[in-house]
Parts: sequence; structure tokens; C-alpha cells
Amino acid sequence: MIACLQVPAAAQNRSVPKHAVDSIHLKDKRQIRGIALGVDDDRQARIAVASDWLSKFDKNLFAKTVEQSNLVASRARVQLRDRLQQLEPTGKFPGLDFFVSKELARIEREIEEPELAPPQFLLLKIKLNSITNIQSASEANRNVALWSWHERLANVENRPVSQLSEELATRKIDWKLPAPDLSTRFLPTEEDDDRWACRFALVSYRLGNPVEYQGSGDAMIQVDPDAPIPIAALVPQILQSQMNSLVRQLTESQLAANGLVSEKSSLLERDWVKVAIEKAEAKGYTYFRATHLRIGSEGPSVFVDSIFLTRLPTGKWSLVWKSSSDASATSASVENKRQIREDPQIKSLQAPLEILGGAEAFDQAIQTGAATMTAQNEVNRDFNGFLERYLHRWNSPILQPQTP
Repeated sequence: MIACLQVPAAAQNRSVPKHAVDSIHLKDKRQIRGIALGVDDDRQARIAVASDWLSKFDKNLFAKTVEQSNLVASRARVQLRDRLQQLEPTGKFPGLDFFVSKELARIEREIEEPELAPPQFLLLKIKLNSITNIQSASEANRNVALWSWHERLANVENRPVSQLSEELATRKIDWKLPAPDLSTRFLPTEEDDDRWACRFALVSYRLGNPVEYQGSGDAMIQVDPDAPIPIAALVPQILQSQMNSLVRQLTESQLAANGLVSEKSSLLERDWVKVAIEKAEAKGYTYFRATHLRIGSEGPSVFVDSIFLTRLPTGKWSLVWKSSSDASATSASVENKRQIREDPQIKSLQAPLEILGGAEAFDQAIQTGAATMTAQNEVNRDFNGFLERYLHRWNSPILQPQTP
């Protein structure tokens, strides 16, 4: 729900420390207050506003927005019903089959008896040429607003952040926690085939077939997403990477000096991503998660990139989610290092690996392996948190594919 609103150069963002919400200044001197969500292809800014605030701000605009939102919601419910009715039971994934049947029953009830009262939030579209300025609240202030709305505090748009946070504290609400999901407090909206494909892929990954690849360099292999991180297989790779780092640095420096190295302009052009796509296409998969490990030559540090891709009806692959994490081997936790050292497979590898790289290099490989666990656990938490949002209802929250 919290996305940066892209506006013309004439309407630059300015920080507003006092209020918890974004404010869009219009040419008629009025201000729309809510959470800016971005700009559509038709050059209209979207902003989420509370219904009670909008009804006081402009009764005519409120009535018109409610009427339009109800019409869109009616079409969206029928659209979702038709899509769910077209899905055949898998027979292999009872969780997915149950979710489809449960959601179909819910949406059919909503079609027969739609909610008559306005939802807590409405979506407004504002033409960019009617905007003179955008004042964006900080991420922390927006978090206060979202928690305040979640608790249904009064007058969130106009009260100072300090006052709202104090009231939340009296309710024992920690506004510094991740923002609550308020998507079910909006009316549903229609979704094109591309976004539906992305949403279907997320649900299918969790409740159906969880296609996942992991690797480093150009090597990517399909793995069980529920299996622990294969540190025993990783430590020899780490040790080999340490031994090759100097050669790699010298080679890359020479190529760069000759102008033969260029930065990949798109995530989808990176070699490890292309390898994962090729493997997925070979097996007929239409979605997958891929996690890639890169070991730094200095520090040493580890860098973990993780993505979720969906193949759209056009055949093009679309980025749905991405996350990155890094960790230094020197700051690896004692517990992670202990777990790795006590792994029976690591113990059996210790003697030959120490011969290959020396005891000091082996110790460093253990530290790097522990840092890898830290970084990969972080991206896993990020992905699971993202995925969880799409497993409650099949038409919320709004899904926005990312730019690779």
C-alpha cells in the first residue's frame, strides 16, 4: 500500500514531519490526504483515502467515488467468480483445491449479497495536471497512520504523529512493527490477465507446487523449499571461491580496462536468472522462485538475491517480488558457526578441505557459510511475509508486478 508516487518535476515531494499521511495539493488549493499509491498508465495518480475523511472533505466527490467503486467491485466479483469456475480441481494439491472452492463460495455470496455500507477506504484517481505539489510522509509516519487506521482511531489525517503514536501506546500497539494488512478494507477491483497470472502463481507456489531454484555463479539447481540450507555442499564452493577470488579480480580488472565488461541493464538479463528461466521452461513451469548466492572478494561478505518470476499469458516473464540481503563473515553468529561445525558432513570434509586451502581458509569458509545462513534466512522471512498477504483472499491486496 505504501509506494512512492511518481509525479512531474513541477510537483516535487517534500517531507512532512507533522502528519502521518501523504498530502496531494491541488490547483484549487485543496489537499487530498491519504496514502499515495503510484501513477497509472493513463497519467492519473492513485491515492487511498479513508471514507469518513472523504465524506467530510467533499460530499459530492465521496458519493461519486462510492458509486463508481461499487460498480467496479461488482464487475470484479463476477470476473473472479468466472476465473475460479474455470479452474479444474488438481487432485494432487488438496490445499489449493480447498482454497479455490472456499474462495468461490465466498465470492458467490458477495455477488448475491454485496456489502452496502462504504468500505473503510476508497481509491481516488487524480489527473497529474491538476496537482501542484506532493508532500510525502516518512515511512515511519505512514506506519503510524496505518496502525491508527487499523485501530480505527479518529481523525488520523489531521492529527500530529506524536498524538497518534501516544494513543496507540495506550492501546499497547507498537507502531514500529511491520504495517498491518488493510487490503480487505477496500472494495475489490478488476484485474487484467497478467496480474491474475501473477496472483495465481503466488497461491500455487504456496498451496500447490513450490518450484524453487538455488545456486551460485551460473549454476542453478531445483531444490526443496522446505529443506534446510545445504551448507555442507556450500562450504567447498566457498573455499574454492576464496581461492579463485584473486584470479577473478585480476581477470575482471583487465577486461574492464579493455572495455569488455558491461553491467547487466536488467535483472532478467543476468546469467543466473536466464539459467533458471531455461530450466523452468524446459519443465513447463509458469512460475518459480530463485535464490542466488555471491561471495564477495573482500571482507569476506556474502550477497543473496532472491526473486519470484511468473510467465505471463504472452509468454513473457514478469518479476513479482525481489529481495536482497548481505552479511559479513566477520559478524557471523556464534550459533550459526557452531551448527555448521557440528554438521557430520562438514566434519567429514574438514581434513581434505584443510589440505586444499589450509586451516585458516577452512575457518573463513565456515564463517562465510554462517553469514550465508543469516542472509538467506533474511530473504526467506521477507518472501514468506510477502506471500502470506496473498493467501487470505484471492482478490486482495492489489498486486503490482515490479520492474526488473
